[in-house]
Amino acid sequence: MIDNFFYQRSDDRCLELNSEVIVCWTDRGYSYSTKGIIISLTREKARIRLLEDVASNSGYRRDTELEVARFADQTCWSEHNCVRPANPSNALAHHAT
Repeated sequence: MIDNFFYQRSDDRCLELNSEVIVCWTDRGYSYSTKGIIISLTREKARIRLLEDVASNSGYRRDTELEVARFADQTCWSEHNCVRPANPSNALAHHAT
């Protein structure tokens, strides 16, 4: 069995300011995911500026800023509320299989 938490923690450790990421969040019962840029980081949170518009009726447009949980914040972090590198390293890219 693959230890997905190991890979998720490893992906989180790769996060850096100004790097492109995939951000996932929920709002009013809907889940969203799009590309963004990290504009600030703390141990438990990442602030992201969206690079693309999300669904037209969502209200989330390019340049909107969101704050999402990082892996260290296990009370708020989930697969639907997280940030991960847009281009994971080759060593970690195969963990999805």
